[in-house]
Order: sequence, then structure tokens, then C-alpha cells
Amino acid sequence: MRVIIAAVFVVLAAGYVVYSQTLAFHWDEGFHLLAAHAIRAGKTPYLDFCFPQAPLNAYWNAAWLRAFGDSWRATHIASTLLLLGSIVLTAQYVRSRFPDARWRSVATLAAVIMFGLNVFVVEYGPIAQAYAFSMFMMAAAFRASVAAVERPAWFMAALAGLAAGAAVSATMLTALAGPVFLLWILIYNQSGSRIAKFAGFSAGSLAALSPIIYLFVKAPQQAWFNLVQYQLKYRRADWPGAGVHDLDVLTAWINRSQHLILILLTLAAVGLLRRAAKEDLDKSFGDGDVPPESPSRAAPFSARGERAPFLLCLWVAIAVGLQNGFAHPTFIQYFMPMTPSVAILATLGLYAVAIRLETVDRPGRLLAALSCLYILGLGRGLFDDRDSYTWRRVEEVAKKVQDVTPPDGTLLAAEQIYFLTHRPVPPGMEFGFAHKLDLGAKRNALLDIVPQAELEARIAARAYSTDVICDDGDEVDRVDGLGLYAQKADFGECTVFWEFKPPAGAK
Repeated sequence: MRVIIAAVFVVLAAGYVVYSQTLAFHWDEGFHLLAAHAIRAGKTPYLDFCFPQAPLNAYWNAAWLRAFGDSWRATHIASTLLLLGSIVLTAQYVRSRFPDARWRSVATLAAVIMFGLNVFVVEYGPIAQAYAFSMFMMAAAFRASVAAVERPAWFMAALAGLAAGAAVSATMLTALAGPVFLLWILIYNQSGSRIAKFAGFSAGSLAALSPIIYLFVKAPQQAWFNLVQYQLKYRRADWPGAGVHDLDVLTAWINRSQHLILILLTLAAVGLLRRAAKEDLDKSFGDGDVPPESPSRAAPFSARGERAPFLLCLWVAIAVGLQNGFAHPTFIQYFMPMTPSVAILATLGLYAVAIRLETVDRPGRLLAALSCLYILGLGRGLFDDRDSYTWRRVEEVAKKVQDVTPPDGTLLAAEQIYFLTHRPVPPGMEFGFAHKLDLGAKRNALLDIVPQAELEARIAARAYSTDVICDDGDEVDRVDGLGLYAQKADFGECTVFWEFKPPAGAK
């Protein structure tokens, strides 16, 4: 079985590397890459440009750009390595700690399949956004937390706090996970001082949160806006259908086999844990319903210490799920940080299903069915997105921009185009969604925001030699209707305008 697990992982790793360099793309990663490029050039998020994200992943990407050059490929490789690392941390835990030793290899392979073949992990993990970083840190925080309750020293608690804090410093999608890890450590501590472990966890978290703390000290108003105010108040700006969108996202699992499987297996795991807890309680009071000569299949989980890590997975999944379920608007990829926890819980759910089907000793068919469903689900997801934009197509747009824009010309473009062409980014253009806001001249200047009305006035005044519009058909029609540009090239999701027409009445 070890050979099979290793072979599956090698195939997954190769597939992720290839996918990361070919098809992996999302429009939002453009402003993440542009932020990393700006950091590499010596700028500071929030102070020098608008970036409503936690900063650590941008600094991580900037380090890779500094080491390997300004290429999206380097950041995709970095994310792929973190993603594969999170799978390893998850699978290795199951391999070494699954309570029923006979099922450890089966559960490990199931964890690799349910984690590695998850269609959204495949599509969003290997890109420049913080999803892979957060999954790796969440898996590391889980592993360190489990070790922390078993060891008397405070060091593992500090490591858990460091990992949980790093996840938050990379993306606010994990904000509620840190308190859950700490609370679980304090409740289930088996050895050593709870006070020392509380202090260790807190110290580790503060160290990981130091980039955010520094930015709050350096520029409190800008940091508050980018990290808190924008998320709570302004993300929904100019999106009247956000509520319907959220409902669609939160019910999408009904039509997605992989998500439905994870939910059902998680429920099965909860049922098994409840049964094991009841048997443990009955045994403690000498009122067991299960005769000693016929132990329950839940017996390996009847000890409180064996159940506790699975309860931690459940707590983390609930915390992250509730937090991001109430985000407005929300997206399916926002739930990715809880993937390691859900994958571990799902292995327990699969074990519960095997108990019910009386196939614990013959899991081959059950594992084969799970594999087929996940492979088919992944194939269907990738097929549905076969016509999605890729970096190669954006590079074609960037090449056209370079060809038609004079060396001293001004450029208005999507973040991806600025990143690829290395042309100067006009102030306020680092985060396109901010154009929807207008907070008054003083705050706009403080937060590096250029409102849409001002941007449209600049375009009408012929301020940009080339205008590149991506993923916004309405803006393409508006600019086209102005009759400013003599030339236009259509690249599907992107349109390039260049070469001004003579002003009306000019000879």
C-alpha cells in the first residue's frame, strides 16, 4: 500500500506542477502579483498602494520574484510546493495517528485522494493568491496543536501559534482558526502547564502577526481600511446581486459530487464520534451496552485522547465555514483553508461507512468507488472550465500592448498587464476594484483610490495612450462609444485600444 500511496502522490505532484505552469489562472491574482512586484520595488502595502488583503502572502511572493525574476511562473511553483506540503502534512498525520492501525494505509490514501483531487484545490491552489499558503499553515497549526497537548514543553504550542498566526497574516479567511487552536490546546492539554502553553501560543501568534502589527503602527488609518473596513463595508459596493450570488455559492454543494461526498462523510464522522463518546461514558459509569467479548467498531475512538484531534478538525471546519459563509459576497474558494481539517474528518467518515457496510476488513471496493467519483468530479470540473482564460493568453495581450504603446506612452490596464509589461503603474491603479469607491478627495488620496468618475474623466481627456480592458464588457462598450481610439484589438476577455483619433474639428 505504501507504494500505491507514493505513486499516487508522485502523479498528483507532477500534475500540479504541469497545471500550475499551463492552465492555473484567476483574474484576482493579478493584483496580488502587482502588489508583490511593488513590494520588491521597495513600496509598502497600505502606505504606498491600496491592497485590501493581509500582507504576508504578498511578501512571500515578492521573495520568490526577487529570487527568480518577475514571472508568475515562480509564484505558481511556490504555491504548488506549499499545496503539496499541506497534502503531505495531512496524509502523514493520518498515516501515523489514525486510531485503527489496520486502516491507516487506507485512510492515508483516502486523504490524499480527497485533498489532492479536489477540483477547487486543483484550480485555486497553484496560483499566486494565499490559498496554498493558508492550507499549509492550517495543516501545520493542526499538527503542532496535537503535539502540544501531548508534550509538557511550551514549544509546540508556540509553533502552533506561529503557524495559525501566519495563516491569518496571509489571508483573513482564517481569522477565527487561531482562537480555536488555542482553546482546544487548553481544554485537551495532557501534560505541562496550560499557562505556559497559552503564553507560548500567544508569543508565536504575535511573531507571525508582526507584519500586520507593524503596518498598523506605521499607518493605522490605511491598515484599518484595507484589513477591516473594506472587508466589512465596501466589498459589496456596486454589486446589487451579491445576496443571490452568496446563496448560489452556499448551495453549490448540492450539484457538486465532491462537496456532497465530503459533507456526508463529515456527518458520518460526527456520528461515529458521538457513538464512541457514549460508549466511553457508559464504560466510565459501568453501564456499557457493548459486551467486552463483542467490542464495538467505534472502540478505537472511545478514548477521549483519540477523539480529540478529530474534534479539533470539526471545530476548525465550523469556525472557518461560518466566518466565510457570512462573508458578503462569498466565494467557494474562501472555504479552502479548512481543507486539511475536512480531509482528516472525511477519512474517519469513510471508516464509519465501512463499519456500516461491514467492509472494514475489505475496503478495496469502497476506496475504488471514492477514487472514481473524485476523478470524475475533477475531470468534469476541468472540462467545464476548458475555455477559461490562461496566463498564456494574457501574455499575448501584454505583447500587443508592448508593440502598440510608445516608450513614453501612458498605459491604463488590468493588474496582470502592468505586471507582465513592467510599465509604470499610475497611482491608484494597483487595485482595480477600488475604482468603485469614492470616499472624498482627502481619504481617496490617503488610501490611493481613484474613483470611477475621475478615471472616466481622465480617459475622456486622452490621458492614456493605450487602454486595456479585461473582464468588463460594459467598460469596453463605454470606451468604444467615446470614439477616442483609432485602433482596437479583441483578445476575448481583453480588449486593447490605442492610437488616438484626431480631436473633433481638428484638421
